[in-house]
Amino acid sequence: MDRSAFTASWGSREPLTVALAAPELVADAAVDRGTWRHPVRWVRLRADLSPADAPGFGQGNQPSAG
Repeated sequence: MDRSAFTASWGSREPLTVALAAPELVADAAVDRGTWRHPVRWVRLRADLSPADAPGFGQGNQPSAG
């Protein structure tokens, strides 16, 4: 299991230790670009893609094809 550390917010100095789960499904989500003013919004489940078709955590911010 992969473990990583993140901070809880922009001004936080307390690190959070998290365990990343292995993906089983691929979904589309709508997010703000550049500034994070709105919450992430669910769009749809992508039954046409497998987790291997999508970039992993921290491996880029380009959307999947489709």
